[in-house]
Amino acid sequence: MGLFPKIIMVSCSIVALCLADNCVPRYYGYSSFVCVCNSTYCDTMDASPQRSLVGGSYRHFVSTKDGLRFDSTVANFTRKPKIYFSMKKTANFIVRRDKPRQEIYGFGGAMTDASGINIASLSVNAQDNLLKSYFAPTGIEYTFIRVPIAGSDFSTREYSYDDVNGDISLVHFGLAEEDYQYKVQWCKYEINT
Repeated sequence: MGLFPKIIMVSCSIVALCLADNCVPRYYGYSSFVCVCNSTYCDTMDASPQRSLVGGSYRHFVSTKDGLRFDSTVANFTRKPKIYFSMKKTANFIVRRDKPRQEIYGFGGAMTDASGINIASLSVNAQDNLLKSYFAPTGIEYTFIRVPIAGSDFSTREYSYDDVNGDISLVHFGLAEEDYQYKVQWCKYEINT
């Protein structure tokens, strides 16, 4: 499979959440909007076979403030770069097949206390829609979750897995209430998606 599937993952994951189904826009007073994800609707990606790519090709996504949302183009790698669109600010990716630097296993996000608290505040249907948009085949298919060890700067309090002073034998070592409340249940959901 070589380098091509790895590059595809980069371009798919950099873009964020979804292909434009029927976005329900919400404006926050700036020059752009976000698409609302709620109990009845959340943007999804096309799970059709056309999403698969053949060797030597890649899928390129573009979103703009002017309204393009995850506009998808399939192209083939060539020796000469092609310009498919023109923007004032653009990112250029140069693929050096002769000099591999690293292998990409996937992409993901963090499951912190803060993300768990926010997910828990949603209705069950909204939770399901939101998590599917990240982990399901109709979502962006995250493959990794980073879970902080105990409390972090995204926690409502400072805590460790053994808050008993002088417990060098770790007799009191264990997960905190926040782990069960905000992290473990959502990680289990993600594994089953």
